[in-house]
Amino acid sequence: MKEDMDGRGKNLVLYLAQKAQEEGVFLGITRLIKMVYLVDLAYAENYGETYTGYDWIFHHYGPYAREVEEAVKDFITEEKADNLTIRRINYTGLQVQVPPEVKELADDVFGSWARASLDDLLDYVYSSLPMRAVSCRGEKLNLTLGH
Repeated sequence: MKEDMDGRGKNLVLYLAQKAQEEGVFLGITRLIKMVYLVDLAYAENYGETYTGYDWIFHHYGPYAREVEEAVKDFITEEKADNLTIRRINYTGLQVQVPPEVKELADDVFGSWARASLDDLLDYVYSSLPMRAVSCRGEKLNLTLGH
């Protein structure tokens, strides 16, 4: 794992959580992780490196970076409904800012995927080039493949 020394990754995660809260969008951890991945992927396509510096891995079915969940752990609430536990992120922290180029990417990803069906988001993420290039769970993803 790379160190997020300046908090860039955490700020991106919290920015997306804050945006969902402001817009009244239900945000679960799976959707948040996939949206952070897509922002990191778009950033890598533009700049040759990820913004967060997170070590993305092929976990279960898709990309995962534990740092995303760690960044919002204090804002996760659990609700019970029909014998299911629903984990929702309710961001109640301070306003978070990210650089303009990252904000633009994050806003694009949020606009495209925050309200889309989770199945459509997962299909899109799983078909991304870094995901197609790996075959084993636990394998590190290379988000700069197309760059």
